[in-house]
Amino acid sequence: MRRFCVVMMGLALASCASLQKRPDPLSITYETTPCFGSCAVYRVGVNGDGIAVWEGKDHVKVEGQRMFVVSLAEFERFRAALAPYRPEGSRSMAAPEECGNRWMTDAPGVIVSWTEGGETDQLRVNYGCDLEMNRAMFQALADAPDVLPLDIYLDR
Repeated sequence: MRRFCVVMMGLALASCASLQKRPDPLSITYETTPCFGSCAVYRVGVNGDGIAVWEGKDHVKVEGQRMFVVSLAEFERFRAALAPYRPEGSRSMAAPEECGNRWMTDAPGVIVSWTEGGETDQLRVNYGCDLEMNRAMFQALADAPDVLPLDIYLDR
């Protein structure tokens, strides 16, 4: 009996050692920036495993942090809505020097970060950065959180 237990323990340890750490799921953080007015300012982080964190800052229904869950379908729609705009590394369209003479100072914006496999890609946008040229992208970025269950946190 004793030998059986030692053999079983050895097999269990060997199988544990052969297990590889599962990579962290894709995480997307979507953060709005303030404007001169009553723009909703918040941050929402969503993981591919369904865990989400809301942080309401200004002009929202719920201020402070709350955790909630999103379905895989909601996460996938959110990811898909943002995917066309994911840069490789960092991209910024959030400062006058990046927008030339087509810049509106009072416009809100968004910072979207994708973290996967220890790497982070980030897009920083001010919606006043050459609005006419970037209108379709800005609208898609602004609409992306509509697929998440944020109605209790945010007026839409």
